[in-house]
Amino acid sequence: MPRPNVSEQRKQDILQAAAMVFTRDGLATARMDDVAQAAGISKGTVYLYYPSKEVLIEALVARLFMPLDVALEALLAGEGGALVRLRGYGEAVIGAFADAAPLHPLILELFALARRQSFAGQLMAGYFMRYRDGLSALLGEAASFMATLEGVLLLVLVVPELFDLRQAGGETVESWLRQVTPV
Repeated sequence: MPRPNVSEQRKQDILQAAAMVFTRDGLATARMDDVAQAAGISKGTVYLYYPSKEVLIEALVARLFMPLDVALEALLAGEGGALVRLRGYGEAVIGAFADAAPLHPLILELFALARRQSFAGQLMAGYFMRYRDGLSALLGEAASFMATLEGVLLLVLVVPELFDLRQAGGETVESWLRQVTPV
């Protein structure tokens, strides 16, 4: 009987361990040994799947942004008017961000790292450019919507106890939509 292919599950296990270790220790301090130990595998096995720490971070960022990319695809391909689709997108982004609360320290570090290390900057810029281009295709000008939504998310990263993300985020999106909706 053939053995099942464990490669995909192993990759996900490594990413989950990396998220925990990077969040706990910080990107600069965390070592691949720490990720291997958290995943219950050898360091060589980690390197088999992710040949460098940068490649592992890139895969982790892609995993973190996956729900946002799915939301963006739904926004662009969705049915209904622009405002209905924007509301749905805002709700999806806020929900994904709220669900990722244990990883908020890591996300904040990625934002800071984006200004110090080119590989991180390229990863983050790639997402924000897709986000801007997608919104621009729907709105024409996406800057104010992006700034409004990202402002709430950044505040939650820095001062999580300031307000409830789902409530404040929803109110922020609704406020923005009211301003652009003719009375």
